[in-house]
Amino acid sequence: MKRLPWSLQTRNKPGFSPPTYAFAPTKKNRHPCRFGAFWFDLSVEHQLNSELERQTTQQPNPLRVMFEQIERLIETSGLQWTFLRPGMFAANSLSWWAPQIRVGDVVRWPHLAAPTAPIDERDIAAVAVRALCEDGHAGAEYVLTGPESLSQFEQVSTIGRVIGRSLRIVEISPDEARRELLRIAPLPAVNMLLEAWAAAMGQPAHVTSTVAEITGARAKTFLQWATDNLQSFGLDRA
Repeated sequence: MKRLPWSLQTRNKPGFSPPTYAFAPTKKNRHPCRFGAFWFDLSVEHQLNSELERQTTQQPNPLRVMFEQIERLIETSGLQWTFLRPGMFAANSLSWWAPQIRVGDVVRWPHLAAPTAPIDERDIAAVAVRALCEDGHAGAEYVLTGPESLSQFEQVSTIGRVIGRSLRIVEISPDEARRELLRIAPLPAVNMLLEAWAAAMGQPAHVTSTVAEITGARAKTFLQWATDNLQSFGLDRA
């Protein structure tokens, strides 16, 4: 696979959404799925942009600039490419809320009324397989979301309902959240999340039908994701 210069390469940290993927064809790979893949993290940045694009102003965002530079490298590489742009990942719950739920019944979190449309990582994988193995995806940029807009309060409540526990969900200030989130993410990413959630208040999250259009199957709900991840919250299916 042809590799791009990675002076701008980024790394995932626990608590981040997994990376946005960019697919590029290779000449050596003769498998029917004829694309190689390289990746970089864009999902947090995309969430910020999608929530702030309806605002009249946008604060400078150094990570967004870096991600845009990486995209330009891909687009000018001479290879075909496909960008998958997921919104908030359902799997973020494993780093954000599961640790609190495993040790008690209290979940402390900021901007509980902020809505997102969490996407199941399996749906992202399903779209990636189609982009890798089918014609017609070169040069496409797919925005991927879950099938419903849910507030963060509703998401934590859904987890509580699935695991059969009454969780006490406590709103904390952005400053409190920033101090706690810095344990799992760098400051620019934490600030992006807090700004995105603040900007999203009072309006539903953007929801796309891209997963269904590409895979032929409806995107999985957050309830489905939580049910399939019971063990991650300290409970067995039995």
